[in-house]
Amino acid sequence: GVLFIDEAYSLRHEGSSDSAGQECVNTLVKESEDHAHEIVIILAGYQKEMTTFLSTNSGLTSRFPNVFNFADYSYEEMAEILQHFTNARGFELSEELTGDRLVGLVRRCIKSGEVCKGNGRLVRNMVEAAIARQTDRVFSAGTISRGALTKLIEADFEGEALDEGAHDVTSVLAKLENVVGLTKVKLYVKQLMAQLQLQRERKEMGLPVQSDASLHMVFVGNPGTGKTTVARIVAQMLKALKVLRLGHLTEVDRSALVAGYAGQTAIKTKQIVEAALGGVLFVDEAYAIVSDERDTFGKEALDTLIKLTEDHRDDLVVILAGYADEMKRLCAANPGIKSRFVTTIEFEDYTPDELMQIANGMLSEEMLTLDEGALSTLTAVFQLMGNVHDRENGNGRAVRNLLERAKRAQALRLMNEPGRKTKEQLSLLTASDFAEFAEHLMGKSIA
Repeated sequence: GVLFIDEAYSLRHEGSSDSAGQECVNTLVKESEDHAHEIVIILAGYQKEMTTFLSTNSGLTSRFPNVFNFADYSYEEMAEILQHFTNARGFELSEELTGDRLVGLVRRCIKSGEVCKGNGRLVRNMVEAAIARQTDRVFSAGTISRGALTKLIEADFEGEALDEGAHDVTSVLAKLENVVGLTKVKLYVKQLMAQLQLQRERKEMGLPVQSDASLHMVFVGNPGTGKTTVARIVAQMLKALKVLRLGHLTEVDRSALVAGYAGQTAIKTKQIVEAALGGVLFVDEAYAIVSDERDTFGKEALDTLIKLTEDHRDDLVVILAGYADEMKRLCAANPGIKSRFVTTIEFEDYTPDELMQIANGMLSEEMLTLDEGALSTLTAVFQLMGNVHDRENGNGRAVRNLLERAKRAQALRLMNEPGRKTKEQLSLLTASDFAEFAEHLMGKSIA
């Protein structure tokens, strides 16, 4: 018979002391020779990985001399496969879904960056998802005919707007406006949104549009200044404008990209990028990817990330974030970053008034109130924080930490009071609850 070993390269892990895997490969070589006239063995896997795998044992190449490269399907071929899968499931495509229009539909639903994942399987998944949406559509319509039960229309394949969590431009703008402060950042996001909308309208009218503009960005600023929040809004905006298919945000740092042993960092980085396709990859503290000139693992991660950023530029937006000075040094040291990440957005520390707005929002969420003394103390604290421009003050995270300390002080204060607590007592923060933090900050300011 035939023994088909899929993903054969995983029998032995590259760059590791995988003695069990090596024993398996050695046994496979011996058995294939001993039973050469009784069995046919087929080793399958990705081309690059299989080339490396074949070099792990000198006998592999001689005993498996026939190598067949299976090219990815073209979009035209995928359109034919889609037609076949649809008919096999007992459905049919609507009359307008033929020829170039069907090919265009496949192009929109399956980006070039996904093709290497197994595009025949992706087409099958595409049909299954369309059938699920068609079922919901027919049920919602109420009137059911035999033709409606078995016909798939274009909207069934492009039903992202019906998916849970979908966002339109208006709702994205509303979320942006609800963010405290960040006037310059908001202006840039609005300008970018307007530019992308205009490009889409020009394209619909047959007018030329710039197709090579990079949407990758660098966010610089202290922690807690809203970088992750704005990145999430940008992802939702690009989904609403149909620039990105999914619009999800994938947050990572150095630990998610860099492996601890040779040969695995590039694989780990590639897996992260593939998971982020169709959305935004947010790399926090990006300057830490390469710790110093001797950090070969970090350099491998950064080089791999920059290459994949270019390879998937039509299906991925990457945002590098970190402190301003460190990010400047990173960009200066790597020409690939400077050329691909042309937009740098600065997130300034919040002003005292903005810090108070953030605090009021957090207090409102937990139904907490301030007495006059607490309000006066908090106002003075935020004035001091606004004057101490370092990496710990003047940001939303510092406000949250301050309120957490105040709540702990409130809990200790109420624990020492006898009897059952009233709703007002449980909801009120007093000046004494903020005293410890205020004294600490005052001493720091004087120092």
